[in-house]
Amino acid sequence: MKNKLLLGTLLMLCLACSNADMQLNEALRLAGDNRPELEKVLVHYAQSPADSLKLRAARFLIENMPGHYTLGGPLMEQKREEIYNTPGISYFAKRALDIVVSRLAVLEWEAEPIEDVRQISADFLIRHIDRSFECRERFPWTRELPFDIFLECVLPYRIACERLDLWIDSLCISPETMLKTKERQQEIYELWNVGTYVRLTNADPIFTPEQVSAICGRYVYEDCVPIALRDHLYSRASGFPSVLESMPYYANRNGFHAWQSILSPEIKKEANKGERERRAAKIWRETFARQESIPDPGDEYVPPLFLDPFVKDVTDEYLHTVDVTIPSLSKLTRTPKYAYLCAFNSLKWEPVAIGTFDKQGTRFGDIARGILCLPACFQEKRLTPIHYPICVNFSGKVETLAPDTTRRLSVRLVRKYPSNKLLAEYLRQLQETVVEADTRAAFPSPDTLLPAMDVTPTIAFGEPDSSRPFRYWRLSLPSGTRCAEIVFLDSEGCPLSGQTESRWQTGFDNDPLTSFAANDTHPVTVDFGRPVAVSRVVLLPRSDGNGIYPGDDYELFYHDLDGWQSLGRRIATDYFLDYDNLPAGALYWLHNHTRGVEERPFTITPSGDIRFW
Repeated sequence: MKNKLLLGTLLMLCLACSNADMQLNEALRLAGDNRPELEKVLVHYAQSPADSLKLRAARFLIENMPGHYTLGGPLMEQKREEIYNTPGISYFAKRALDIVVSRLAVLEWEAEPIEDVRQISADFLIRHIDRSFECRERFPWTRELPFDIFLECVLPYRIACERLDLWIDSLCISPETMLKTKERQQEIYELWNVGTYVRLTNADPIFTPEQVSAICGRYVYEDCVPIALRDHLYSRASGFPSVLESMPYYANRNGFHAWQSILSPEIKKEANKGERERRAAKIWRETFARQESIPDPGDEYVPPLFLDPFVKDVTDEYLHTVDVTIPSLSKLTRTPKYAYLCAFNSLKWEPVAIGTFDKQGTRFGDIARGILCLPACFQEKRLTPIHYPICVNFSGKVETLAPDTTRRLSVRLVRKYPSNKLLAEYLRQLQETVVEADTRAAFPSPDTLLPAMDVTPTIAFGEPDSSRPFRYWRLSLPSGTRCAEIVFLDSEGCPLSGQTESRWQTGFDNDPLTSFAANDTHPVTVDFGRPVAVSRVVLLPRSDGNGIYPGDDYELFYHDLDGWQSLGRRIATDYFLDYDNLPAGALYWLHNHTRGVEERPFTITPSGDIRFW
């Protein structure tokens, strides 16, 4: 009886400072039958003032535990058995793959969440906290961390929805690394530097690509999320303050990106691992701590990203940002609670920022500069514009892209996606191509009809200076040059068909995404089977397939308050498209109905240049 009274008194003292802290009380309530296990942890650390920081750590983990869980179920457990029963593989590799498997969408649908608050034992949590504090005191790079960063970025016992175990006991820094810390007296305090030589025990050997594919259905470690999760585990086990960051949608191209980063006191934010050319409207961080949630949306649809209680907006830690306020210009059938800024990604608008709707002006905080967005809301789950598309320029000013039907433009389009210097270099190399022709296959006395080629922004071309017909034609391309297509046109502009060696077939397959490498000793020869007169020779460089191609079906759009409006479809007859009568000042989008998914909206500058967004 005395022991029970002491236990109760200690627990009351532990919670005395937080009677108003509904988060902890709610976590204990949600624990149900497991509540005594969590209370044991609090009481354990409340007994001694020397454990005050450990008590804060225990409270942090328990307060934020609801919503964290292990994904279970027959299929998930089958995958875990395959992982952990594979012989000859290190514990680290197995643990990392368990974490990755728990994030595979194809498995999540059939899995069953097992809440941490209902399964974690007191022994597990106490052991994890004690070991975390031992590492905090042992590692120089952890010892000086602010305590709030230690709680969020070092202490958590899980990475994703993997099976719970005491990985902190199994993954240790190697003795060789600890020896190096004594040799590098200054570097051990530089988190951006120390990670280059820290090594874990039990980290090798790893799964082969074939083993990973057999378990996951494909080799997942070519994707950014599995790589980031694996790196995250390695850093956490090394005592580094590690975080997972992501761009859910790029703002200037298709797709998304995720990466692992180490918080460093010397550098505001580690460089985004080669992704600088891929712009973001928003960058989010996964957290263990529960973040402030948006007010109840009721029956209004809200994208899952903005309902996730464990993500935090960290855009201003990476990018120059600005707050923008956008009024609603649309007549809505129903007044929404929330409005969004959307990025154009994978041929549609995707919400990337949220604000409480206000017809006079919805405020969106920390928006990246130099991007294009569409202000919108949801009406019966349908994304509906509330304003014209906007550009946030580098000075932070919002520019509205409203079509002006009183002014009209003409434009020539040669691509549907921005080019780059590598594509330009491939094109430049084709300029040195020499075109010859002869009446005999051995080319005993060839006529040089094109000593070099002209170029447009997307093709190399030439018009032979003779209308004389030849059966055999030869192209000498600079060695190493990559060529995607070779096209011979007759006087009517129709392609001519001939025979060539198999090594050059990719140059005649009408596919701009396939190419061959030129060779000095083997020019490209074509036998047309009869003498033909060629009016034009066209060469397509190795490319991304985003040019304009004869025979493809295109449609040009401009955006107004009702969304994308068509300016008509047409079949291309050349390597460009000319459009007239476009409303000025709008946002435009050229869509290829025949092939490809890489397309970007664009504006037309006052000088007539195309600017892709």
